[in-house]
Amino acid sequence: MKERGQRAVLELRGASRIYQAAGRGTTGLYPTDLRVYPGEVVLLLGPSGSGKTTLLTLAGGLVAPSSGSVAIDGCCLDELSPPALQQLRASRIGIVFQSFNLIDALTTLENVALVPRFTGLRPREAMQKARSVLVEIGIAHLAAQFPPELSQGEKQRVVVARAIATHPGLLLADEPTASLDTENGLNITQVLRRYAKNHDAAVLVATHDLRLIEHADRVIHLSDGRVMEIEESVSTKLQAPILKQAPMTKK
Repeated sequence: MKERGQRAVLELRGASRIYQAAGRGTTGLYPTDLRVYPGEVVLLLGPSGSGKTTLLTLAGGLVAPSSGSVAIDGCCLDELSPPALQQLRASRIGIVFQSFNLIDALTTLENVALVPRFTGLRPREAMQKARSVLVEIGIAHLAAQFPPELSQGEKQRVVVARAIATHPGLLLADEPTASLDTENGLNITQVLRRYAKNHDAAVLVATHDLRLIEHADRVIHLSDGRVMEIEESVSTKLQAPILKQAPMTKK
């Protein structure tokens, strides 16, 4: 875990998101400051509609903030051209979506190799990188299997393997244990924890699964687009706060 003064992998400064529909604005996330450092696993905990998925999509550059800014490794996403932003996402951000989004016609190995291909690697190099990730996660035996042949837990591990195929410094996961039983949910949690430690990566997880709390360095509770409470593990209590929310202003 990083000490005070070292640069964050992810930083939100007053970032908010307002959704426009039928001439009305709905606030998905109020202005929020957030810093996540290498080696940390940070949970965004809250029910549906709490703002955790909105925060996650802002962190991944999938949507632009309505106010404030988002930076990855000190690079402000607002300042990037669309091609440059796409390249940054492919090489430095891994995303575990709530739906698996695996291609049934491709094997596990081929599905995982898609991400390194997007970064410009040649097919052979991409396949080698994919094989090494499958070994790292412990699912090399599934390399030739197709998605319909896999269990839910196996599919989720493949999705995580695909997300970390380029060893990104920031890993974002949206409800990674939602459809899994206790054993498989624990397996996925351990994979995320090991990845943060072994690769000095920042991991941000949106979830409502209380089982994940004991495995996190920090838990941020959200409700109605606002940060309600921040829980810190014993090892992080002496560090500088990494998140605060700006005072709410009247619309």
